[in-house]
Amino acid sequence: MIIVVLFGALTLNNLIVFSGLASGLSSFVTNLYFTPMATMAIILLIYLALGCFLDALAIIRALSWSFSPEWWSVRAARLSV
Repeated sequence: MIIVVLFGALTLNNLIVFSGLASGLSSFVTNLYFTPMATMAIILLIYLALGCFLDALAIIRALSWSFSPEWWSVRAARLSV
């Protein structure tokens, strides 16, 4: 089951990056001129909403725009200690 969730998150991540949605969303948020605290509050609300439907691993995988298996293994090793 975890493999299916990871595969779905990887597919969604690739779709977002290749479609240009990530850079478009980044420029959109930059042009909103929110304060840094307001931007963090919005990000936290997004995480809260996603947390109602997805597990933590899927959220981390879906929202990490650049994924490197080496860094993922380092993060996993740090969490397991």
